[in-house]
Amino acid sequence: MYVIGTIGKMQMDLVAKYTDKRVTADYVDSGFLVSVSGILRSVTPFRNVQIGNGNIAFVGRGIAIRSISTPEGIIYRNKVIPPDYNARREKEIHSFVLSSFTNEGIAQRKVTRQELVLLRSR
Repeated sequence: MYVIGTIGKMQMDLVAKYTDKRVTADYVDSGFLVSVSGILRSVTPFRNVQIGNGNIAFVGRGIAIRSISTPEGIIYRNKVIPPDYNARREKEIHSFVLSSFTNEGIAQRKVTRQELVLLRSR
């Protein structure tokens, strides 16, 4: 049994307000902590952000955002992502999704069959 997370639409809307502004994302990629700064180009709620030319998943295969900040402070934080996050199996990723997002966020993340084929081909 999983506890449904607390990250919802309000937090995603807050991140989206910083589109075209400078942000810093701290995330984990294959078990390694990474920090990237740049212009927030786009936000796909509960899926990913584009900072500069790179896309970073909020929670994905081997990669997950721990926080996003601006010069004013933190605008997104996912406390359930450990510093050594490296989820690879769908079931494991899904457990992090459930623990991170509200029911509304989980519903918005539903993957289409075509997206699932693309994910599995990587």
